[in-house]
Amino acid sequence: MSNQEVIINEIISRLTVTFGVGGFIIIVFIGWIIWLLINQKVNRIEQTFISELEKNRATELDLLYRRREVYSRLIKGMRVFLMKGKPDEKSTKEEKDEFLSAYDEAYIWAPDEVIVKLEEYIQANRDYSKAKKTASNRANTMNPKEELSFQRKLKEAHTQCLKKIRKDCGFKNTEVEYNFIGFVN
Repeated sequence: MSNQEVIINEIISRLTVTFGVGGFIIIVFIGWIIWLLINQKVNRIEQTFISELEKNRATELDLLYRRREVYSRLIKGMRVFLMKGKPDEKSTKEEKDEFLSAYDEAYIWAPDEVIVKLEEYIQANRDYSKAKKTASNRANTMNPKEELSFQRKLKEAHTQCLKKIRKDCGFKNTEVEYNFIGFVN
């Protein structure tokens, strides 16, 4: 017999001697009722906890769904910057308005990391526009080396923004690089 069994037998025998069999049965019954009450309380706490977890999960899924919708529109809208600089492809006012609308929604729904990368992308485009404008004010075009440098910065900023969006959409370990595709006529 183990030490625990010896101790339990000793307690039972002492309670029986002290209170008699009837008293012992009452004590066991009271203990059982206390155990039931505690068990019910634990079950209620567990159910409340599970319910809260389910609500949080539903909220997270709703947030992810909203973000994915916004990101889809935002990425399509980012094309207004990609078209810029191609004389035969101009962004329409409608496309610009769609981007601004998606940008506003992203500001509400996207995490800070995505917004920071998006802002870096927008700033790279502002810098490029400013450099092009400065070059045209000098009555010449941007030199090819400077143009290539800006294009690399723009592509890198675009890629980093897309990578943050992918990570936020659930692809946490993404290492895929975005490839820019051009069509030859």
